[in-house]
Amino acid sequence: MDKFLKENIWELYKKVNSNDIETVKKNLSEIKCEENYKNVLSKRGDYFVESHRDEFNQFEYEEARTKTPFRKEEWICKITVAKKFYQLNNREKLEIFDYQIPLKNKRTEDTKGLGKIDLLAKINNTAYLIEVKVINSTEIPLKAILEIYTYWQQLGGENLNENFLKYLEKENCKELKKAILLFKSGDKKSIYQELISSKDMLSIMEELEIEFFVATLDESEEIEEDKRTKIKTIKRFEIS
Repeated sequence: MDKFLKENIWELYKKVNSNDIETVKKNLSEIKCEENYKNVLSKRGDYFVESHRDEFNQFEYEEARTKTPFRKEEWICKITVAKKFYQLNNREKLEIFDYQIPLKNKRTEDTKGLGKIDLLAKINNTAYLIEVKVINSTEIPLKAILEIYTYWQQLGGENLNENFLKYLEKENCKELKKAILLFKSGDKKSIYQELISSKDMLSIMEELEIEFFVATLDESEEIEEDKRTKIKTIKRFEIS
């Protein structure tokens, strides 16, 4: 894995498994090195997507749910943007203002290693890149942690991409942070429980300065929990 870390670090989140936690901890300096991402930087001229400003279409949503595959994660993001505001605590309000933002350059075929940011939100003047995993996700939390960190690096990390910075400035945001959002679950095998019970993964999040938001699903949707898409609440999980 050491060779892989240096040569293809931007693909690490796609490859990790539960046995790699200790290796990731030992190689955090390589993961944090901006130089390792220089060949896979996002170079879009504009990060604004016009269709993302369309009003939420309930009919389109109901129709999509009858089809296979149903892109549940994408629809969760769309619905979350439509609701817009979530009260994190007595002091903080999370405002979701965009979703599924592509990092690839729409004018070229060079899309190697570039994905999409699930949610873009803000608390006051601080913007957040947020990676979302559905309640019944079979992925390991480490993937979500490294995925959002990779996207942040591909946007320039501490030296933020000028075009993305201009987009954030339109939302009156002056800095960019990163976070993951998981759904609260009592299932011991869930991605949420796996993360909160792992001191090692939580320490990796702290080292990479990734914050943790926990969502609950709206129980008014009279369907099975793992098919629900409407978020009722989002709260901050204090890692330390």
